[in-house]
Amino acid sequence: MFKKLLNLKSIVLFFTVVIFALGTLMVVSPGVSEVIYEKVFKGNVLHKGIIYIADHPDGNQDATTYISALPKIDLVSLGTMTNASTETVNYLDDTPTGEWTAINTRTTLTADTNIYKKGATSLAISFASNAVAGDGAIGTIGANDNLEANESIGFWIYSTEELVAGDLYIELVDATSVTDYTVNIPQIFPRKWTWVECNIAAIPGGDGDVVTDMNVKLSAAGATNHGAFIVYLDYMYKWDANDEEALGLAIVNNGVLNVMQILTGQGSNNTFVQAVEGTAYFVHYETGVDFIVGIADNSTYSGLALVAYR
Repeated sequence: MFKKLLNLKSIVLFFTVVIFALGTLMVVSPGVSEVIYEKVFKGNVLHKGIIYIADHPDGNQDATTYISALPKIDLVSLGTMTNASTETVNYLDDTPTGEWTAINTRTTLTADTNIYKKGATSLAISFASNAVAGDGAIGTIGANDNLEANESIGFWIYSTEELVAGDLYIELVDATSVTDYTVNIPQIFPRKWTWVECNIAAIPGGDGDVVTDMNVKLSAAGATNHGAFIVYLDYMYKWDANDEEALGLAIVNNGVLNVMQILTGQGSNNTFVQAVEGTAYFVHYETGVDFIVGIADNSTYSGLALVAYR
């Protein structure tokens, strides 16, 4: 009889996994299973699905079988943090309805509560089979924004089909410019959430200082490469590199376990407080070492981050 031990919906384990007592570890996924008897297994376990424990075929009387997973963790000093409140802006939260609109009837937008990465909702952009270049979603910023001082737009993306770089792109509409600045969305593998950074540091002067809309559009190549498909977007921010806090490590997904802050001013109440993700900061994943990015005014604090890393 199998006992369901862990349901790993979206976790990649880079842990030391130890099987205690007699038992069978069976990793269950389509067409894949691994059975381990009476052994200590050390290494990387990369699995998305459900892990079961089964009794040993010879009995397993009065034995206790369980998994102990110990991540590699570290405490990272962030130093004095920054005031990110003027440059970091959230463009996509749990209430996209009314903030984002479809360009035409070949694109349908919904606030999806079934497939999302953060919070409880994502923005689903459904492209019809007859979608053409320029179709997509319009994100109304609400107030004219100067993005020429910012370096990045980042977000989580999930697609029902594999996307090659440039199938989709970001378009920044400037009210005073005849040229809308565009940047390609990179390659996206299907049916998995991927954090994407679109570098906007190269916006020419005058093309990004009065931005009214931040759009996600289908390119001519994307229209040729795909029929009907759906793209889900979540947790979209724009920010300045000065508000990035380097972690110095390549962390695992959801690997920022805690961020603690302490007031730096002399005579202050120097007690640690917990910074809340999505309020004080968000996590920015790079190729290599990763970062947290400030959202609020954290300039009166020094920070410490507890992270799990590869």
